[in-house]
Amino acid sequence: MEPGGVFEHLHEPETLGMKRDNPCFANDCHRCCLNTRMTLTEADAARLEVSGCRDFFFVNDDQDLQLTNEDGHCIFLVDSRCSVHDDRPEGCRLYPLIFDLSVDRVVLDAFCPWAKEFTFTQDDTVQLRRSVTDEESENRNRAARGSRRGPSGQA
Repeated sequence: MEPGGVFEHLHEPETLGMKRDNPCFANDCHRCCLNTRMTLTEADAARLEVSGCRDFFFVNDDQDLQLTNEDGHCIFLVDSRCSVHDDRPEGCRLYPLIFDLSVDRVVLDAFCPWAKEFTFTQDDTVQLRRSVTDEESENRNRAARGSRRGPSGQA
């Protein structure tokens, strides 16, 4: 995107990614992990499987690979922290940056109480769009195959 594009309000041109002082940690917040509807790419699922995770997603009615909730929170939330932080899904890495389908734009999720504390780069917005495109393609392929399974055959 060119400077002045639709994402300009989300990032500072000189930043190199999300601030190191993560607002979630600083504010002891894990609100986004409660009753999550986080979707995954097949690459996310494969990375988590390689790290030893099992039975952590399901294929929802839209053919998305979706993180499983356990007791009202993300299956990976343990003692108010992400137990797979280094291997977490792309959507979690980029959150509170989300793709709003209704306006076809990358926006900050109003659900996040600390959204304005994050700083994102233009590359982050491009990566989020790429991730959404990958998920949509993977969903179409699953639907065409009539498959309710993820990359390793997990249902």
